[in-house]
Amino acid sequence: MEKLLFWSFFVKVTSIKGLTITDIPEFLDFCLNPPSNWVCPRRTKRFIVELGVLKANPVWRPFVKSVKPAWITTVLNRFFSANSNFARLVLCPLSSSGIPKGTQCYCDSAEQLALDYLTMLKCHSVGNTVFERCLFLFATSFYLRISPRELFKYRELFTMQCFVFQGAGENWFIISTGNGMYRCELPDLYLEYFFRWRSLMGLPQYPEPTELAPIVMHSSLKNLPFLLPKLSAEGIAPWKILSLFLFKCRVCNGKLTSRALSKKESAGRYKDRIIDKQITNSGIDDYFSTCKKVVDCTSPIPVPAPLFNISRRTEILVQKEILVRSLMLHNETVKVEICESGLSLFDSLIRLKPGRLKLQAFEKLTLWSILICGKSPADLTTTETQDFYIFCLNPPPQWAGKLGEPRKLLRSEAAEFLANPRWRPFLQIEAKKHLRVSRAGRIIGWCNGCFRQLVRSGSLRNNPFSILNNYIN
Repeated sequence: MEKLLFWSFFVKVTSIKGLTITDIPEFLDFCLNPPSNWVCPRRTKRFIVELGVLKANPVWRPFVKSVKPAWITTVLNRFFSANSNFARLVLCPLSSSGIPKGTQCYCDSAEQLALDYLTMLKCHSVGNTVFERCLFLFATSFYLRISPRELFKYRELFTMQCFVFQGAGENWFIISTGNGMYRCELPDLYLEYFFRWRSLMGLPQYPEPTELAPIVMHSSLKNLPFLLPKLSAEGIAPWKILSLFLFKCRVCNGKLTSRALSKKESAGRYKDRIIDKQITNSGIDDYFSTCKKVVDCTSPIPVPAPLFNISRRTEILVQKEILVRSLMLHNETVKVEICESGLSLFDSLIRLKPGRLKLQAFEKLTLWSILICGKSPADLTTTETQDFYIFCLNPPPQWAGKLGEPRKLLRSEAAEFLANPRWRPFLQIEAKKHLRVSRAGRIIGWCNGCFRQLVRSGSLRNNPFSILNNYIN
């Protein structure tokens, strides 16, 4: 980052906020071949002492040698993603993209590789406390679908109280964090390793209420990838076997099929996990309690209109003049300049082809921004995105309609687009917390994805949804 700041100030003569996606390749080329007056010998001190005063060393330079862009892109992407609320979101592709040489896809055999490793480690760890601990942690990560990184992150909450035994096969693993709750059933095959670990520790078979301390120490979880012995016949590292099973395959870049779950079951399991996380988040409770007080039926609510048409599962652009006229038909207080600005941004997004769900979410945001907030979505602040989230939690009745209502009048034979007055951007759902919270969370996630696309294309400078999306999703 220091090199980027120097290059931005002295070469591009601009601040870091002014950098665009076209500037980053120039910086990478600059790092690969820095000029001679930017290079100094290794171990040159940054500061020197002259007459008891600490001064900058005039011989020091930012580069010691040329720097390959492989690791620079990772650092830059992490910086611009985390600080996209004040700096332009600049994401550059990794130079090492593609299938690495000598790699093989293990999608179909990842689960069997993990089971074989557990069997070998079970025989190898007899009489060795370190390997017995590794066996227990590997089995926990494999059977409960929890990565070692998650175990390390919530190590203080990973206690024996997370294992709930209710009898008659009702055994559960439940861990509650500040961001949500994860709950899954304890498989019968996992109980063998669980009871084996408790027997080794000299503990009774089932946990007692007094066992509140973390199960393993900080160093044991941090060093788990290095402590696991390499026993795989395929020559694959144990931590990589877990990665192949728990995450996407790096070779085919597809979700693993070894879990024997259909797409519907996988989506349902992911959705349940996200809903549990959102419902148990104390911050979302404040938003949900606030949304009940926002809607005031006595005040006039602007009437929304569809911003695009759908025909044969494809999105069809509608002329801006027609959309402005349909929005101002029942909303005389709306300014024409704001409508045109917001619709121009929406038109830019449609041309990027973000997908149906993202486009419908951004349509809700555009209508709310123009009709309720009185500004273009490009001018929204981080605080106003929270107001939109509260609005999505409890939209007014004038903005919620029935499923399947067409966007265009079906009996209209006119050449131009005529909006259906009964169409509404939101679907009428029950006033249950888990339904409204999950829907609003998905809308925020899709809006965040739309803003990322707009920033990458150069249509916008920042993403006001990044902080809110990281908080609730």
